[in-house]
Amino acid sequence: MIEKRIQKLNQKIGEGIYLSALQDFASGRTSRERPGALLWGLSALVVACPYVFAALGAGLLFVDFPNLLTLVFGGAFLGLGWMLRPRKPQLPVGAVGRDSLPETFALLDAISAQLDAPKVSKVVLDNQFNAYAAEARNTPIVGIGALLWLASDRPQRLAVLGHELGHLAHRDTRRIALPDRALMVLNAWQKFLDMDHYVDAHTGVLERESNGIFADLFSAALRGIVDTLTWAILKLSFAESQKAEYLADASGLRVAGRQASLAALDLLVRIDASGALRSGILPRQGEAGFDFLSRLAATVDQLPPDQAARALAAHSAEKLSLDTTHPPTAYRQAFINGLPEALLESPLEIANWTAIEVELKAHFEKIGRREIAAFEVQ
Repeated sequence: MIEKRIQKLNQKIGEGIYLSALQDFASGRTSRERPGALLWGLSALVVACPYVFAALGAGLLFVDFPNLLTLVFGGAFLGLGWMLRPRKPQLPVGAVGRDSLPETFALLDAISAQLDAPKVSKVVLDNQFNAYAAEARNTPIVGIGALLWLASDRPQRLAVLGHELGHLAHRDTRRIALPDRALMVLNAWQKFLDMDHYVDAHTGVLERESNGIFADLFSAALRGIVDTLTWAILKLSFAESQKAEYLADASGLRVAGRQASLAALDLLVRIDASGALRSGILPRQGEAGFDFLSRLAATVDQLPPDQAARALAAHSAEKLSLDTTHPPTAYRQAFINGLPEALLESPLEIANWTAIEVELKAHFEKIGRREIAAFEVQ
């Protein structure tokens, strides 16, 4: 009974997010840098926590130095504040600049101009069926997975990149920065509260060392607060994220057109469904790294038609939920189909596709060689 009510509530909230995204795109309200008021307030409260502890510790040391008791408590509060502090995001390992990928950056610049998005400063290439946009130290970053790129055709690549740069255009990376930092603080709290846990050497079971009834009750209450705040911020973040995905899909549509955007979503479904086909693929003797990656990517199109149809049907039947960062594929496709032509621009015409593909092939060759080397080590 309770599960059905939760499912209905998720459905109602999800539909509200869907309709709100349509309204926002139609009215042009897509550039908020602050999350929703409740999410922003909770996140700000959590992020302030380490600094409050640090200030309290410094205050104790300043007021009654060198009293032993204040030294102990002041030092403890300072240490707790330092341990709980959120870390600034670092540039991803392997991020490359314009000198390494001039043709690829020319493509990204053209998309940024179409969407009025900030220019990308760094690109990260990896071996994934994925692409992403991020921002670290005020540096816009785009990640391009070699397998996703090789599995896509040119219009689909344009749709995917348009989607990712749409996140930058809508300032989504900045909007989630504060909630992300709050989750870092809460994760640090969870690690702190787990310091009295240990693995029993005889049974291998995780046990907890008791510190007395009052300390245990305080720890349990604090754990409940931390878990509740984590749950609330995650749920509210998922709602923000789902809306951001709809609006980023609209950006992909502006860059690549409706058909390419719908095809890109179908491709993502087939990627998930074809995982079993890739599990048995091993490098061949003397095989080039790029060729090995190409064989892995080709499995997406080798999925039998009946399996592909079942996968697409399963995604079409997926219900809305606030337990994921992305809305169901069927709703995303309905959103794309629901956008009127009058709101869309002409798809970009890219003249240097061949040069881009040649440029990326050299980098994918290195990635593929690392993958082959990993198999050889095993």
